[in-house]
Amino acid sequence: MAQRKLHFTKNTLEAIAPPGRGRDTYSDDITPGLKLRVTPNGVKTFTLVKKALGQTHFVTLGTFPVLSVAMARRRAIEEAAQLTSGKRQRRQRPVVRTFGELFIRYMEGHAKPHKRTWQEDQRKYEKLLSRWAATPIEKITREEVTRLHTKLGQDNGHYMANRTLALLKVVFNYGRQTLGLRIENPCNGIKKFRELQRDRFLNRDELKQFLFALHSDKTSADWADFFSLALWTGARRANVQAMRWENIDLKAGLWQIPGAEFKNGEPFKVVLTVPALEILARRKLDSTGSPFVFPANSESGHVVEPRKAWQNLLKEAGLTGLTIHDLRRTLGSWQAATGASLQVIGKALGHKDTATTAIYARLDLDPVRIAMNTATTAMLEAANGMEKKE
Repeated sequence: MAQRKLHFTKNTLEAIAPPGRGRDTYSDDITPGLKLRVTPNGVKTFTLVKKALGQTHFVTLGTFPVLSVAMARRRAIEEAAQLTSGKRQRRQRPVVRTFGELFIRYMEGHAKPHKRTWQEDQRKYEKLLSRWAATPIEKITREEVTRLHTKLGQDNGHYMANRTLALLKVVFNYGRQTLGLRIENPCNGIKKFRELQRDRFLNRDELKQFLFALHSDKTSADWADFFSLALWTGARRANVQAMRWENIDLKAGLWQIPGAEFKNGEPFKVVLTVPALEILARRKLDSTGSPFVFPANSESGHVVEPRKAWQNLLKEAGLTGLTIHDLRRTLGSWQAATGASLQVIGKALGHKDTATTAIYARLDLDPVRIAMNTATTAMLEAANGMEKKE
């Protein structure tokens, strides 16, 4: 376990890799007692270690990067002063003055303990809401939130604007209901944008363009593998990002997604088709000991933001209006086009529908495997400009 001094900055902390086992501890070279503890799964937590009044105190300050270096230093100084004076009560809740402080409390008290998708909340905050980090809570009015919602709808699309509004509403409700803050929820009464149901998927010509760009020199090998697996497995982006070797059985051709990571909360088996197995077998040979198929120097230990790579890929392919989730829809659409039943498609993609749950429960994986292999074969033939022989 590493224990050493480090000059804390956003860049130096982002560059810290998770330890293989145990927990690494780094001490800030500026603020006495401020430490960063890093776990094997990449969680980075600021802690104050302070000797005061004959005792050594350990105070958890928050996680990086939700809590910035500047905020961690300020909080460490405040907590140290309280400990030295004897005024800090053991169970005293820290005062919440700004939206940034409220969001930290929400992440630590609710999102991380209870949400599988807490990292999505963190990314929305960093990209879209961090402008309010130092803003007093009472200054964030309904008018301010309405302006933000409208701008996000114009710049980032209706879906992202609505999801951000929903996150804001949950955060303010947490402050009111759990922390007891005497504030109004500024999100109440704001109407969401209408969202049209998407039916986008790659047709024959687009599939050929997409696969050609995917294997061009302008797409890195890692991202080519990532997007290929998203296509050939039909899995959700978050599941591909967090794919672990321990959940993959190359011999059986199966990938078991734990219930804690799957959308409906139940374990799910993904059938691995030939293209997917070839990618995984090659990556397994080249793996460097990380538990993840797509490791990265991130808080989670795996890749977390494929947006830039995705946009570059679409530009290279000459495609527009396509999302990563549309790759999942593409596999389902091609399964339907090659004769698979709706029940088999639902089983392959892990759809949970009360009307067909009983049917899914009786299905084994053989027809799913056949349907997925038939679809992927047709997709590859289409991309190669071949006509399927009768």
